[in-house]
Amino acid sequence: ERDDSGNVRWNDKHRIARISLLDPMDHEGPGFIGELDHEGTLVHELLHLHFAGLDHEDETTFELAINRISEALVKLKRRFP
Repeated sequence: ERDDSGNVRWNDKHRIARISLLDPMDHEGPGFIGELDHEGTLVHELLHLHFAGLDHEDETTFELAINRISEALVKLKRRFP
């Protein structure tokens, strides 16, 4: 399963960031499972920015935590618009 529907690059010195989201036209293809959710992806990438300064030795656990937090925030927002 691929999950490269977005990414974030930041520069601490200049305090700038660029978040890129996958174009829906490029989402169809081998390996993609599920539908594209730009809102969820954006929240996920913003959380990466928020936690950028933390030392996270275990990248898999860190990414799992970011996934769960972003999913919970989006579900909550959608439940109470």
